[in-house]
Amino acid sequence: MENKISSSQFCELLEEKLELTEELSNNTLEPDSIHEKASKFTDFLDDLSIACEVCDRSPEPYILPGHIGETEFRKEVEQTFFEFQKFLEE
Repeated sequence: MENKISSSQFCELLEEKLELTEELSNNTLEPDSIHEKASKFTDFLDDLSIACEVCDRSPEPYILPGHIGETEFRKEVEQTFFEFQKFLEE
């Protein structure tokens, strides 16, 4: 949110973490053992992943239809972060 890394770096890190999480869950967790809050956390990660998929890093006038630019991407990340914080406080 503070522009410490680029959106592409963020998306690469997120993808690595999602792959690791999927690998771990496939090897260690039974579906019935997943807690409701863990499932909700996965929803937040999915939202971020989708934002990465539709992020177009082209200059504003050249962004593809149905995609979001860098500014909108950062807003999506920020919104997801705040929703996640609120969820953790519940």
